[in-house]
Amino acid sequence: MRHHIHDKTAAARLSGGSTPVLSTANVPIILIMIPPETDVLVVGAGNAAFCAALAARERGGSVTVLERAPEEERGGNSRFTAGAFRFVHNGTDDLRELMPDLTEQEIANSDFGIYTEEQFFDDLARVTEYRADPDLVELLVKRSRETLLWARSKGVRFMPMWGRQAFKIDDRFKFWGGIVLEAWGGRHHDLSLVHARYSLERWYDRLTPRPGFQEHVMIGLS
Repeated sequence: MRHHIHDKTAAARLSGGSTPVLSTANVPIILIMIPPETDVLVVGAGNAAFCAALAARERGGSVTVLERAPEEERGGNSRFTAGAFRFVHNGTDDLRELMPDLTEQEIANSDFGIYTEEQFFDDLARVTEYRADPDLVELLVKRSRETLLWARSKGVRFMPMWGRQAFKIDDRFKFWGGIVLEAWGGRHHDLSLVHARYSLERWYDRLTPRPGFQEHVMIGLS
């Protein structure tokens, strides 16, 4: 359920009547009534949010996912990265765990290279100009492959990124940039089946003001 509210008294009434949701009546409010059985509320439906929601559900929580985009534009930043993932790997054996459908001929025709922890650390330092949190960087790098294996175990499929991250040199596809795989389907990869399998409640197009409302609004959850 979704309400647009301008009056703070009405906002208080809809939120339980105890205190106003907003003290400034000049700012419109969007009040979203989430399911009362929700244990964990995840805002966003990109890869990071998906992992958070799935991990919470895995531990027995009832999860609701709120996404600003309409369902047809779901995917977060992955829509703009073609579903690509950067992770640590030591070559073909590591990749086959994530992509068991790889054929012998595909492997023979591809130079996947390796991507070490040191390379990942260096790339993150370079693109962030050394402004990333070192503890979070270490967590990201050292658990990158483990996380993709976990996603694979939940039904997310991966495939080599031949179309965007490889050049054909001497009849072999040589990968570059430290990225070798994408989620099945690329930028349009669909996690809906995985969501449905784990009973994740998904609400799309819920955090965007409707036409006629100011650009800056306050979101209320109740």
